[in-house]
Amino acid sequence: MEHYSRKRESAAGGADVSPMLLRWTRRLSTRLAFLTALVLAAVIAVLTLLAAEEISSDAAGERELQAKALAQNIAAVSADDLLAERYASVEEVLVRSASFPGVTGIWVSDRRGRVVAHVVRRGEEPPEVRLEPADLALPAEPRPVTEIESGRLYAWHPIAAGTVLGWVRVEYSLEKIASTRRHIWAESLAAGVLAILASTVLLLVFTRRPMRAIRRAADFAETLDARHGDQIPVERGSAEIEMLTRALNLASARLAAQEAAEAARARLAAILETTSDLVGTADLDGRALYINAAGRKMLGIGEGEDVSVVHVQDLHAEWARPLVLEEGLPTAIRDGVWSGETALLSRDGREIPVSQIIIGHKAHDGSIEFLSTIARDVTERKTLETQFRHAQKMEAVGRLAGGVAHDFNNMLTVINGYAEMLLRRMKPDDPSRPEIAAIREAGERAASLTQQLLAFSRRQVVAPQVLSLNEIVSRTDKMLKRLIGEDVDLVTILAPALGPVRVDPGQMEQVIMNLAVNARDAMPKGGKLTIETADVEIAESYAREHVVAVPPGPYVLLAVSDTGCGMDAETLPHVFEPFFTTKGQGKGTGLGLSTVYGIVKQNAGYVWVYSEPGRGTTFKIYFPRAAEAADALVGRDEPDLKTGGDETLLLVEDDPAVRAFAAKALRQHGYTVLEAADGEDALAVCDAHEGPIHLMVTDVVMPGMSGRELAEHLARVCPKVRVLYVSGYTDNAIVHHRVLDAGVAFLQKPFSAGGLLRKVRETLGP
Repeated sequence: MEHYSRKRESAAGGADVSPMLLRWTRRLSTRLAFLTALVLAAVIAVLTLLAAEEISSDAAGERELQAKALAQNIAAVSADDLLAERYASVEEVLVRSASFPGVTGIWVSDRRGRVVAHVVRRGEEPPEVRLEPADLALPAEPRPVTEIESGRLYAWHPIAAGTVLGWVRVEYSLEKIASTRRHIWAESLAAGVLAILASTVLLLVFTRRPMRAIRRAADFAETLDARHGDQIPVERGSAEIEMLTRALNLASARLAAQEAAEAARARLAAILETTSDLVGTADLDGRALYINAAGRKMLGIGEGEDVSVVHVQDLHAEWARPLVLEEGLPTAIRDGVWSGETALLSRDGREIPVSQIIIGHKAHDGSIEFLSTIARDVTERKTLETQFRHAQKMEAVGRLAGGVAHDFNNMLTVINGYAEMLLRRMKPDDPSRPEIAAIREAGERAASLTQQLLAFSRRQVVAPQVLSLNEIVSRTDKMLKRLIGEDVDLVTILAPALGPVRVDPGQMEQVIMNLAVNARDAMPKGGKLTIETADVEIAESYAREHVVAVPPGPYVLLAVSDTGCGMDAETLPHVFEPFFTTKGQGKGTGLGLSTVYGIVKQNAGYVWVYSEPGRGTTFKIYFPRAAEAADALVGRDEPDLKTGGDETLLLVEDDPAVRAFAAKALRQHGYTVLEAADGEDALAVCDAHEGPIHLMVTDVVMPGMSGRELAEHLARVCPKVRVLYVSGYTDNAIVHHRVLDAGVAFLQKPFSAGGLLRKVRETLGP
């Protein structure tokens, strides 16, 4: 009985423990479920926020890389256009570039920050060109820079061609990234709340299985004495969940890596397909694997055409194939990269000069897997280099010619002047008269050469008028017929209502005469000389195709064509060079066409020549059309002026021989002449002279004080004195861009005694 009682008590104790264990496990499971839900929700929220920040950071970094790449690409493409000031071409590049997603604005400025091209894009609207009057605040150093300001990403890149020409600024909007971040935060908060509810419910549901095991354990405790060692079956569950989680994580990681790789490939493909350079790949045998859209267009390959049948050597010009096959490809395979200038061959037979890079790409084992190339069309750069070299050469020769003419004019003034005086004093039968006449004739020919040198070097003084070229051609018609002879047929085709131009009429006659003489010499057996005028509108594409860069716009054309022997391709680049001639020894100075070039450039014009052997030659000269109405041409006849007088003249000339000749010529015709060697001497002579000084004849370019400065000083002492400037080579004292200031009296060296007397009388008045 006692033993039985203890067994019942023990059993009763087990029964008491069972409800307590059950209640405790239920409360524990509920609290554990809720706590687990909170922890799980917090973890989800934190991971989601971290993911949002990482996604936003990655997106911002990706935008920054895109902005840098786009700015660099625009800078490379725009360098040549900015150097040639082709702002319309720059705007076309910006409009194409602004179509990239996220781009809201692109600016291109010169090196001082002045905006020369600006494109904006609002939302999904097409890009549009805007005028940006404000200058950009440029970075402190000429290197790529990125900035983030007010939800905008700005990427700067310098435009360089040997030196910094300007800047590119690309603006990207970060609003979409910020909006995405806010949405992720809001969604993560909602997901956290839902996770708490869902995880609590799910945990309560899933805890039923372990609760059943606990109930069985409680039941087992109640009937422990009757179970005799029966075991509680084990409930499985956590290992399967862990395995499933690992499998899902592994699958998610692989999917994310695959999506990232696909996105990277898509971005790379987009960049390759939108770049203006040829980008292609080939295998080690030289068979093409891929050519981007720009390359297909450059080579004339259709969009859907299979490029695998194309070989590398077929894409290059004949002269460039050995360079690529024997040097480029082996160097790229051996060293990894090769670069040089080659030429591609389009299917229409056109050679395209390119700057090319060939790269050898290695596999994991170090062997070359495939080859890639980048080729940039440098046609425009080559054209600009040719233009620049041509301009440098002509400017250097011009400076030399101007300097020679400056010193030579002083000597010719003395030689021709005294020869003229001697001839006037000699009797017709004087035996020395032929020698003196020969000296004067040679001096006049030399003076003509110096005038041509000044015209070529653009150092002549120009007195432009707004006039019609038709009047110039008509006025030289009779003279041309006598000049070219009867065996040359002269035909003039003058456009009615021709637009006016601002030119020097005397220089225009010299241009027509020189071109006519050149045409006559090209037609020794006779032929046809045609002079045409027309109003033309030069398009940008037309101007870009020629050696001389000319701004597009309205022009007046003067064309002179002959049916002579023509010139070959080797001769054409040299026709405007001084002293270059195709005539025999002693039959030409080689200054006729160089004079034409100088006059045309000095009158803001452009000249091109077209010629082929056996097909004649055509010179086309373009002058900008003037907005003012044309003036009537002044007649050729000189006014009937006295050649002498009794006035007092102040003669200022730093060359003693020229000063002595001019003073003698003036005194012989009744003038009182006060001589001075320079500006300081002239002011001293003026102070010492008690009577009036009616006219000062002064050289323009003198050591110390210039002629213009001397005239300003003298005007304070003698306000009524008139001034006649004399020079053989002018600076900017009395001209602006070689154009004579209004109201200024000027006499060009070398001058004769008669020319000096007429100009003095004209300046003093009758």
